[in-house]
Amino acid sequence: MGRPGEWLTKFRRSRLLVITAISLSVFTDTFLYTMIVPIIPYTLKERVGIADGDALKWTSVFLTVFGLTNVLSSPVVGLLADLTSSRRVLFMLGLLVLGLSTILYWIGRTVAVLIAARALQGVSATVVWVIGLAIINEVADPDNLGASLSWVWSANTLGALSGPFIGGVLFKYFGYHSVFILATGLILVDMALRMLMAERSHSVTRHVSDNASSAEEAQPSEERRLLNSSDQLVESFEGTNTTHGSYTTFNSDRNSGGESKPTPAPSRSSYKLLLCYPRIATLAVSSAVNGVIFSAFETILPLYSVQLFHVDSARVGLFFLALSGPMLISPLFGNLTDRYGTKWTAVFSTILLGVATILMGTVNHNDIFNQVLLGGLLFLCGVGCTGQRVVMSTETGLALQALVNEPSLAEAELRVENLTGQAYGVLGTASGIGVTLGPVLSGWLRAQSSWMTTVTLLGFVAIALAIPSVMYTGGRLRCKGKCRSAD
Repeated sequence: MGRPGEWLTKFRRSRLLVITAISLSVFTDTFLYTMIVPIIPYTLKERVGIADGDALKWTSVFLTVFGLTNVLSSPVVGLLADLTSSRRVLFMLGLLVLGLSTILYWIGRTVAVLIAARALQGVSATVVWVIGLAIINEVADPDNLGASLSWVWSANTLGALSGPFIGGVLFKYFGYHSVFILATGLILVDMALRMLMAERSHSVTRHVSDNASSAEEAQPSEERRLLNSSDQLVESFEGTNTTHGSYTTFNSDRNSGGESKPTPAPSRSSYKLLLCYPRIATLAVSSAVNGVIFSAFETILPLYSVQLFHVDSARVGLFFLALSGPMLISPLFGNLTDRYGTKWTAVFSTILLGVATILMGTVNHNDIFNQVLLGGLLFLCGVGCTGQRVVMSTETGLALQALVNEPSLAEAELRVENLTGQAYGVLGTASGIGVTLGPVLSGWLRAQSSWMTTVTLLGFVAIALAIPSVMYTGGRLRCKGKCRSAD
């Protein structure tokens, strides 16, 4: 039995603690984001002095600020995550930003202060998701990566479902300040776990299973040609110079003692490299479309359900519960992804989401059957969204491993650890764009056309994602007699 200090160090570096700490961070971030929602009308009216007629406008502004902050901060956070020697430091800074945001919400009495609080909340969310997923991607067992990442999505859903309810109850029975007292306590618990967690240095090469290695060696030449289509991209990583594009390596003579070489430092050009790679580009498009569709539901569903069924806000909340609830079964999709691969899980989820969205156009009568039908279709949409999100977070690490094994980039000596943060930054930016555009596009479509037309267009956009998913997700599909994935 080891000494207590050794046992504690081992526990602090354990996968269980790391995944638990990051899942709690995601829960805290989402919980605080949604817990404040029920008190926004009170804050705007009673504390800021906004007229009732302007409340909706400023609420929309707050939603837009959050999305834009995600878009702008994701590339920066991703780059910093790969440049810094300790992602845990950035993770702690993200918590401090969340604490500052909460304080500004608590004391804010002007629109400017509340907008600043919302912007800081967006930065905090970016840090939690980009840094958190990058850390899990490095510490998780490659054969159980999907299952490990899926717990984060379950924590996110639990926070989204419980936040508005608890926030509303606290505000109603214990007053305005009770909401933020709970928020402060939750942040302190989150801080304790983040401090307890000891990060494994991401300069250490991650172990990859033999299956993953053999799969990437089998990657077809056509996908490599797609990667090589940008002459500048390839040229920046070719040759024998000590500088490869914006990656600088300090190579000693391989024949003069074999000294170790520092890891290439990432730079902004990495984003060009990532976006030119079909598997990462497919993930970015999927993330944007997922954000558009989910935020579109948040925009058009409440008004349509009230107009059609004449229901109150509680019944509308049940519809959203049907949409968000399936994310609690994220671990199931994580296990499916680990067992059957990301390709077919992505295709199934995408088609399910698209078909269920299109069928929602048939909900057009005020009766119990149509209410149940809408709830059931929203549940299926939630299942599809859940599958997509688990696949996106899992496929990112697998795609990066394939990218660094590209023969055309061998001279660059790329490593997964130096690209992980930026890859998740790409997904964060794409998702932020989707969340920002979703309410605008769906609101405009709904104003110009019918409910059926709006959901049908959204559904076909989702189904269209199945094409690049079949082609690139999990490796390019090869057809020789029978179709099979490069994986």
